[in-house]
Amino acid sequence: MAALQKEAEGMELHLCPTSQSGYKGVWNTGKKNLRYEAAAGSHRLGRFETAVDAAVCYAKYTASGAEAASKWVATCEARRAGGRRRPAATPGSQREAAPAAGLVTEAEGLRLHLAA
Repeated sequence: MAALQKEAEGMELHLCPTSQSGYKGVWNTGKKNLRYEAAAGSHRLGRFETAVDAAVCYAKYTASGAEAASKWVATCEARRAGGRRRPAATPGSQREAAPAAGLVTEAEGLRLHLAA
């Protein structure tokens, strides 16, 4: 196994010699894209292209909570999209329409971002 990063994005990463990824709370999903997933206990934090990104998410969650982890997930998603962001909704736009009946828009105090 290659040498693991001990720090990234100003966070000390949680190394775990018994983990396949080398990082606590991070494992390989076996999928081609978004190969790594991070979780803390029963809280799934997100999927990432690299083990280091997943480890940063885990470190942010353990240090600062779910909001910090969610912000890191959004940062990684924006980076994957090449910095392309959808334009913000304007009054009367289709993106502001009410969600379909029965569609969950919040979970565990977090607003879910729905795809159009």
